[in-house]
Amino acid sequence: MRASLRKDGFSGYILILFVAIGLFVLLQEKNPGVKAITADEAVRFAGLDTGVVFLDVRTTEEWNSSTGHLKNALLIPLQDLHSQFGRLKHFRDRLIIVYCRSGNRSGKAARTLSDSGFNAVNLRGGIREWNAKNYPVHQESTK
Repeated sequence: MRASLRKDGFSGYILILFVAIGLFVLLQEKNPGVKAITADEAVRFAGLDTGVVFLDVRTTEEWNSSTGHLKNALLIPLQDLHSQFGRLKHFRDRLIIVYCRSGNRSGKAARTLSDSGFNAVNLRGGIREWNAKNYPVHQESTK
């Protein structure tokens, strides 16, 4: 009987361990339920559909930095997104690909937009992934 208790107790610990690992993995998902696409997929979407809108939610300093930004992208920093919804109302029926530096802020923005009825997706890896793939960017000229 004593061996049986040890075996059952060990099984209980294993079960608790698996549940804890599962919860940890779920909590690591920064923006669960938000659709995300890769830089490769975003390039294909942009090439196939001229109606795609790129939305950069970085700061103005990041927009003007050496990483550049996607040509014709809209700049609305994440902290200004709610107050700038009016600028986006014309794009409600279009695909909005949201990006930032690494994908974290843009995931939050894509979630906000999706919850408000927009067709928004997060660019996984952000402009860093875009740059790593050597896809074209636009840089503001400094005068």
